[in-house]
Amino acid sequence: MTALFCALLTTGVAAIFIIHGAGSEDSAVCRLELSRKALLRVKDDYLRGRFPHWYREKSTLGTLTPELVFGEVTIEEDEYRVPFVAKGPATTLARIGFVDCVSMDVEYIAGK
Repeated sequence: MTALFCALLTTGVAAIFIIHGAGSEDSAVCRLELSRKALLRVKDDYLRGRFPHWYREKSTLGTLTPELVFGEVTIEEDEYRVPFVAKGPATTLARIGFVDCVSMDVEYIAGK
């Protein structure tokens, strides 16, 4: 009986390590080599007007097709951080797009 209990316990502990290890790999979806994909996601999202305040933004910029200049993409807390500047004839606006590593959803804040 003791041998059976020890075998079950060992199997259970091994299963926990396997599951935990697989979960850790799966949660490490943010990879530096996918930074370009995150940048393109922000570019597409922003230029197609999915940015929440796009209508106000386009009138501030003075154009529907601003020039976008991107900074270095970094990874922080399961998100790609994509800094960029939108340049229009009226003004230039700094923004940061945060791209969720799993869902690829984008959220924005004003940049510096």
